[in-house]
Amino acid sequence: MLDRLTKLEKAVFPYGAQVPQLTQPESASSSRKLFNCHTEALSNNKAASVNARLNHLTSNLPPAHQARLLCKHFIATIQPTFGVLHVPSTKSLVYSCVGSDTEALKFDELLMLFSIFAGAALAWTDELLYTLEATKANAMSAFDCYFHSALSIIEDAHTPLPPSVTAASAICTLAHVAINSDDVVPIKALDLRSRCYNMCREMMVHRLDSPAAQKEREISPANNIELEVQRRVWWNMVASDW
Repeated sequence: MLDRLTKLEKAVFPYGAQVPQLTQPESASSSRKLFNCHTEALSNNKAASVNARLNHLTSNLPPAHQARLLCKHFIATIQPTFGVLHVPSTKSLVYSCVGSDTEALKFDELLMLFSIFAGAALAWTDELLYTLEATKANAMSAFDCYFHSALSIIEDAHTPLPPSVTAASAICTLAHVAINSDDVVPIKALDLRSRCYNMCREMMVHRLDSPAAQKEREISPANNIELEVQRRVWWNMVASDW
């Protein structure tokens, strides 16, 4: 099934999404945390301002060159058995988000980054650790940081996460990562799937291809990539074999 999805993706989006080439120096992300340096406890200050939370979360991201490696590793190891994300546009999102410190990231973008990086850290290989100059213990610490950073965005009652295609697909990704981790309690993975399901219902994804919705898209065309990702997220939630 995943092979058919890949072929469909290439047929519908033959040119994919253009991934921007980063021309900025790596010093632009010098304030971020290297993969092998996740030793500090996460902040649990619930009263922090939105900007303070964004700054703290952003500081937990890896530098741009490591972020690109983690993204490629996720695509090579997790995506083939997951199949929900649209690879070209996901790479474009990750590369553009980590390439500069000048623009503040949105919470759903941060959630997607942390979900992908958590998956990459979970599926570490000797080759990845060698490239990142890290150890297995570093990978476990990085996974813990990325996973709980993502979780803090989802569970923050003071700043609820607005429904969006990016948010729904990121939660779906994090749920998949959680299910495949021995360090995450099963109830947490089920809670993530429930949150994703509820967000999809709120976005009316279950009626995405109803006659009324299709007729509406004839009048106001929608983004084909976002439509396809929403379908994949929905079927990942409601079907055991898709």
